[in-house]
Amino acid sequence: MLKFFQKDTNRDKVYASVEGYQVDIRPSVKTAKQSHDNVDELPTWDKFGANPKKGKGWYVTLIDGMFNGKHNLYGVDIERLVDSTNSELSNRRVAMMFFPNNTKVNNLIEIGKITQNVLPGWTVVVLNGATVINAGECESKVDDIINSTNKNVLIISAKMAQRSFSEELIDELYLAYDKGQDGTTIQKMSRALTSNSSDKVARIFSLSFDPNRDDKLDTMVFQAALNQVEKKGKSDIREELRRVYNSIDIFSCNNKGEAVKLEVDEYVKQALDKKGISRVMGKKSDLTLLTKTQIQALLNGNVDYLRNEMKERAEMGKTKDSKPRVCDRPKGEKPSENDIEKVREVVISMIEHSDVIMLAAKNKGAKNIDEALEIFEENKWTEILEDEFGVKYEVVKYLFTMGVIKGEWVNLLHG
Repeated sequence: MLKFFQKDTNRDKVYASVEGYQVDIRPSVKTAKQSHDNVDELPTWDKFGANPKKGKGWYVTLIDGMFNGKHNLYGVDIERLVDSTNSELSNRRVAMMFFPNNTKVNNLIEIGKITQNVLPGWTVVVLNGATVINAGECESKVDDIINSTNKNVLIISAKMAQRSFSEELIDELYLAYDKGQDGTTIQKMSRALTSNSSDKVARIFSLSFDPNRDDKLDTMVFQAALNQVEKKGKSDIREELRRVYNSIDIFSCNNKGEAVKLEVDEYVKQALDKKGISRVMGKKSDLTLLTKTQIQALLNGNVDYLRNEMKERAEMGKTKDSKPRVCDRPKGEKPSENDIEKVREVVISMIEHSDVIMLAAKNKGAKNIDEALEIFEENKWTEILEDEFGVKYEVVKYLFTMGVIKGEWVNLLHG
């Protein structure tokens, strides 16, 4: 059948180039305190989303610095930062800014009003349940506004339009939330990638109160690197990170208004030190394959159940399978999203701290996670893991033995 189809190679030429900017917004807090009363000493995006009126003084200062170049906040001045890379912003700017997922409808409306007052030369569009009927209406609303004005346009959202939303003129995207939304970060970044031009540059700005630990931009690199590892089979995760990083530009922004690209080996070291790759791996673990009974056993530390499951798996000769065992799930036995996320947090924590297992066991000759767990059992060290992860050892072993956590990922990180 495929012989009747031909690949359109011209489509490969219209992918947008990607630039990522790690922006340190902490100086805006100090500046805001000089002009406004009651500025929070330790603001976060979650706090602002929960009470935008209280955080108005700081937020106005930040937006003024970002888009109007005011307050000598060179490190957040978007035009200055882009200019420092020998590039320039579009003549007409169409940008999108995502706030925390849990921002309430009325609060996002308030944020839109505050933003519009600071940016009179822009048209600010808020997308949420109060402004559009459903996600499908987002595109038509944005298109109508873009076509009805010659002003710059800033689209503000929390959850709405993070998927199935395309607007080719968006070439600036701002991530205005703290960590905890890894699963949707790449979807949000993708809103700037729609293109009908070979020279489009999609610029993604991570606005962070803690840039040394912020890994939202790294998520994009990690995901692409892991995809290559899985595609190629045996591959070094560090080498794949280098390849991906060399294909895009990620800049660290300083207070002088300079966007500086890290040398590749330094980037890989810093990225792995942040351990954000553990969260990407955790998000890629398909916990929907587990039954409600299995999920509950993991949450409750049901040792007898977990042991029996692992014994049954071993007797079937499938202890090396890379996927969790799929069980026939009785109707109504689907685990809740909340329970799945609780288990996912355990999974992420285990991957993130898997060096505790691997480094200790390597001194005893272990070459992979399976051998490492055997050494912990032989030396009666299992209580160490229980203290480290806060769960029964059987939970730790179950997640690795049953393939919920891919052993090859841990082996890659510590190989």
